[in-house]
Amino acid sequence: MNPYDVLIAIAIILFFIGWRKLRLIFLYDTWADCDATIISISEKYKFIAASEFQRIKYYYPDIRYKYKFEGKEYISNKVVEDIKDIWIPEVDSWGNELSLSKRFWCDWKNGDNVGMYINPSYPNQSIIIKKLSREGINHGIALLISGALILSIWFFF
Repeated sequence: MNPYDVLIAIAIILFFIGWRKLRLIFLYDTWADCDATIISISEKYKFIAASEFQRIKYYYPDIRYKYKFEGKEYISNKVVEDIKDIWIPEVDSWGNELSLSKRFWCDWKNGDNVGMYINPSYPNQSIIIKKLSREGINHGIALLISGALILSIWFFF
């Protein structure tokens, strides 16, 4: 296999992954606002390695909710596109424990109404929080630029 073929394949993959992440910013702007009722809510966590000897606990909500759109009822559990966009670490970067107020879902209970967004073309697609984290946006931009740079190297050499 030609090295230039490998280079172009890598560039296309990087560009596609970056585009896929960033397109969500524009896609969610077309979704309709709606209210949902929480069926069940709990808090989950994941341990992520911060170093060889330290793991940090990250909290995130697990929410099951129902909503109506054009007379039909739907049930979903999708809170956010990528859980990393909303998870909250157990401690801040200085090692101080974070307060519960940072975990916005702690005030929510079963039966509460929350705002959410629905894809009007496919009402079974819904999401409670449509924001992307700054890191997620930067990651998408970096992948797009990397793919474009590799393509330009391939094109000019």
